[in-house]
Amino acid sequence: MNARRVCLCVTMFALLVSLESYSYAQTTKNPQQDLYLSMSKAPAPTEYGAVYGSLKNTSANNYPCVLLQFDLYTRYDLRKPGEEAKHLGILSVEVRNLQPGVQRLFFRPLPYPAGIGARSTTECSEQPNNQTVVIYENPNFQGRSMTFGIGRHRLFNTEDFNDVAASIKVPKGLVAIVYEHADEAGGYGSWIDFLEDHADLRTHGFDKKISYLDVFSREKVKPANGSTPSETFIYARNKEVNGIFVPGNWIELSPTELNANSNPVAGPPVKPTPPEILTFRATPMRINKGSVATLQWNTKNTDAVLLGEPNAPRAVGSSGSLQVNPSLTTTYRLQVKHGGLSTYQDVKIEVIAPPGFCTISVQIDRDQITYQTYIELLHANGSSTLKVPQKLGLGKYIFRTVREGRYKVKVNGKYPKGVGREGGLAPYPVSNEIFDCQPNGNVLAHYEIRSTEG
Repeated sequence: MNARRVCLCVTMFALLVSLESYSYAQTTKNPQQDLYLSMSKAPAPTEYGAVYGSLKNTSANNYPCVLLQFDLYTRYDLRKPGEEAKHLGILSVEVRNLQPGVQRLFFRPLPYPAGIGARSTTECSEQPNNQTVVIYENPNFQGRSMTFGIGRHRLFNTEDFNDVAASIKVPKGLVAIVYEHADEAGGYGSWIDFLEDHADLRTHGFDKKISYLDVFSREKVKPANGSTPSETFIYARNKEVNGIFVPGNWIELSPTELNANSNPVAGPPVKPTPPEILTFRATPMRINKGSVATLQWNTKNTDAVLLGEPNAPRAVGSSGSLQVNPSLTTTYRLQVKHGGLSTYQDVKIEVIAPPGFCTISVQIDRDQITYQTYIELLHANGSSTLKVPQKLGLGKYIFRTVREGRYKVKVNGKYPKGVGREGGLAPYPVSNEIFDCQPNGNVLAHYEIRSTEG
């Protein structure tokens, strides 16, 4: 599913439920004042998108269960021009265990394509014990505990019970699939499905390892459709058949499976969501020496992001920009890592050294006014540079700001021609006829007018 479909028509907004300053001194419960709700684009792709955000308790009151309700409307990209949005329904989300100062994420997939809007924030009653899963910090259901209703729950820190649970209670009729790691897309790594209480998670290798829970009803009903009657399905847990792992799956309800009480079987590790480089570019990709370029990047599903030359990376945020001014053509590498997976992308910034310039002086010995001497500066291949020299005096000229390269000077004039045995006159090079013009250099082209007879 294209990630653009996950944005729901909600670009990004934050709904401030409390207009008062945060306070932990309230005694009378008022969810509208006590709780701060913010929403953002859902990071995990789903079929129709999802309601995703966080709820923070800014009061001294304890909220075991909060009910968030959202209005669902016709999505803007599914409406005809000029057509008003229609109200499609209400989506409810429960957020549990909101102690004072605690902030929790919530996530619920949409049942169909829709735009969303916040409707209400109220306190809800505790779910019956047969509708909640409880994890404990010590074996035998001792110590601190945390309760989870039906839904997906990511644990972030020890306060959330991340890597804390040592025992778990799962009432009959519920399934709790737990994972040892979690990211924005869900759980990954080792996993196991629990259908019953377990007093010591060490038995299954999950002591102090739970980071994500997916809690759901073990039975689900497919409604009747026309002449097709309703059907009831049951979740059949993980198992091994002849040494081959068979993952949990939905099957038609049967007394045999319903009453089965086999031991939990851990599944093979789930790979984490691969890290992604959404964009990485350099602007501009070609610069003059001494100029700067800007590196821009945006990534997702990352534990670490490194940027720099391949042999000298440094840690950066998941998105951002950085100005660089390489002195030579340089390749920059963006590397992203997540859960043991990594990928990278390179961009090359070409550095063009600006041309240097030199000064070419020309000296012509034994020159005379009557010779009407004039000179040309040519490229080494004989083509003209069209540059005009400055005359400093008789037989002395200078070419300023000549671009670096190879050149030669051609001396022209009206020189006496030889008569009989007497030779004529002509300019002869005293220095090298072809010379290099180096940046900031000063080159002398030296000529002498002398007899053609040598």
